[in-house]
Amino acid sequence: ISSKAPHCIFYLKNTDSKNMLVFFSVSILVLTVLVTPIMLSVNAGCDVLRNKGYVRLSLFFIPVYKAEVQLEHIDAKHNNILIRHGKKLQEIHINKDKEDDKSVMKFFKKIPILSAVRVRNLTLDISVGFADNAMTTTLTTAGVRVATLSAAAFFKSRERVRVRSCLTPVYGRNVLSADFFGIISLSLANIIYSFMEALKEKIKA
Repeated sequence: ISSKAPHCIFYLKNTDSKNMLVFFSVSILVLTVLVTPIMLSVNAGCDVLRNKGYVRLSLFFIPVYKAEVQLEHIDAKHNNILIRHGKKLQEIHINKDKEDDKSVMKFFKKIPILSAVRVRNLTLDISVGFADNAMTTTLTTAGVRVATLSAAAFFKSRERVRVRSCLTPVYGRNVLSADFFGIISLSLANIIYSFMEALKEKIKA
């Protein structure tokens, strides 16, 4: 029995070493999956004069989400965004009313995953024009350019986003449209953290 004991001890130590190696390998693999960002491309656009827009989300050029957007103008204080995804229609009210369950603020709070999104790249293509009014077209184009530069500076300072923009004045016809293309990233770790924070806020409420 004593002659076999060292072999048993060696076998147990060897087995423990293999188990530890497997454990560390699996742990490293899981951590890598959690922190590795998933890159998604976003195409969006709006035609203000026609009150229409669209949103498309793709993963490796495979469409994963598509929706039509419509702007609904009721009066000066009441404007809505209608998002149609398949047969589902969602209404968002453009206001800051805390009592309104369909307000923009409540919409973002209901989707905690949005806080986990990181913008990596953003390209803007904007066209502005007013028929028979070159002065208004020029002034509006200048105003939109200032707003675009301010937005680009905000993204660059916050997340170091590379922003490119193309602003085109259109003389002779009424045009007010914009197309956006962006690269965003998500990681499972950020998603889990966002849902945990949302759960904490819900428990406190």
